[in-house]
Amino acid sequence: MKIGIYGGTFSPVHLGHVRAARAFLDDVFPDLLIIMPAGNPPHKNEWGSVKAQDRFEMCKAAFEDISDRISVSDFEIKKSAKCYTYETVMYLKEKYPDSDFTVLCGEDMILCLDEWFEAEKLMKQCSFKALARGNNNKKLEEKIALLNEKYGADISLIAAEPIEISSTEIRNMIANGEDVSSFVPEKVLGIINEKHLYRS
Repeated sequence: MKIGIYGGTFSPVHLGHVRAARAFLDDVFPDLLIIMPAGNPPHKNEWGSVKAQDRFEMCKAAFEDISDRISVSDFEIKKSAKCYTYETVMYLKEKYPDSDFTVLCGEDMILCLDEWFEAEKLMKQCSFKALARGNNNKKLEEKIALLNEKYGADISLIAAEPIEISSTEIRNMIANGEDVSSFVPEKVLGIINEKHLYRS
């Protein structure tokens, strides 16, 4: 069984995230893509002041209509301790034995992958797909080549036209009363408006 893992803060989930998931499905064609909203990520302390359950609901609204091969997991948001990708992967390997795992990451995460918790062990447990932004990927390609050679990692690129927007920018736009309908899935925007999320 081929299983993909796509983690992130997703605060809020936006069309760039959705496009990344679609690109992963088309490139890797996994049996299952698990969306893993972060509970208490070690590298971030700000989620846009929303509850983890709100981010979980937004992820379900954004991703589950894409494909019946997508499932949104609440494993990390239910953890009280900091969440590390290595621990999540080991949990999933127990849940889905005899499966091959591939983690989908943005290029910024790949560039610091060797600094992650138990990075060397993690790279032995799963492969990685990096979503490249634009065409000038020399720095990213050099980093991937280094990690593959040094750690025996299996990291490769997915080519996908990026949507140049970040969750931080969207939160700021919402706080300022600006229209974000071009960047956020309709159902997600409905949740944001219904719960008055990200309002200043």
